[in-house]
Amino acid sequence: MGRFLAAVLIAGLILTGTGCNGGDFIILVRIGEANNGGVIDVPQGSEVLVVLSGNPTTGYQWELAQHDESRLTFVGSWYAPGSGGIGGGGEYQFRFTTTLSGEAPLRLIYRQPWSPEAAQTFAVTIIIS
Repeated sequence: MGRFLAAVLIAGLILTGTGCNGGDFIILVRIGEANNGGVIDVPQGSEVLVVLSGNPTTGYQWELAQHDESRLTFVGSWYAPGSGGIGGGGEYQFRFTTTLSGEAPLRLIYRQPWSPEAAQTFAVTIIIS
């Protein structure tokens, strides 16, 4: 009985931590290179995950260059290495929460920190409804 109760409590904590409270779910919209230059419609209150390929061993990294802070709340970013081994590339991931409805431009740049020139840019317009 003690193990069952512990399992139920752990499951409850996991569900609470992931936004499953009383049947409310958070919609996660994943966008990437294929969406570059496009327009993305997302519901208000959803989360947007931008996933872009990159390789930090070259000195290049994706950076947040522009976003509408009143409509897109920046949650955080991280790098997830791929399975290619040492020196291989991976994915840069940027997470946002949508707040106010409206049009929100989002732009990221891929550059070396010591260089003002961007090797690549990623830009989308997010329409929050």
